[in-house]
Amino acid sequence: MKLSSHARAALMNRLANSAGLQTNNPYNVPGAGSGGAGGMSSSGFHSGSTGKVMPSPLSYDQGVLGPASPRPTQCLLIKNMFDASEESDPNWAHDIEQDVTDECTKYGTVSHIHADPQSKGFVYLKFATLQSAVAAQKALHGRWFAGRQIVVEFQFLQIYNNHFKC
Repeated sequence: MKLSSHARAALMNRLANSAGLQTNNPYNVPGAGSGGAGGMSSSGFHSGSTGKVMPSPLSYDQGVLGPASPRPTQCLLIKNMFDASEESDPNWAHDIEQDVTDECTKYGTVSHIHADPQSKGFVYLKFATLQSAVAAQKALHGRWFAGRQIVVEFQFLQIYNNHFKC
């Protein structure tokens, strides 16, 4: 029996829930994209009209830290933030990091951020607290930045800390 990716994710969530574990379901986040009817903030973030992330091949891409954590952590990976081939300003990665930091401080203290210029628009960030990361993931997942719908996933804390020397 071959399962689709959505059926497999649903099965994994049911199994985790039956074991008493909390899970992160990136395709059904309550309140994702909330915060206005398509309004744009000064940082370039805005919510879409549906509040849902449309599945795309990018949703399944892994960053340098490997697969997403099935449980919430202080660490997030934001996908689809930029296309490096479209950037011309020599400080563009720093500008994106600043935009993300400005937006994410609404949810708590950002203790680390890195825009990976060799990726498919990936920005890694770590919050000072788990609660801040959870709030940011719920608020940002499915939102739009510079005409791109973003995907926000949790990353494993120990792998994040080892990679970025945090």
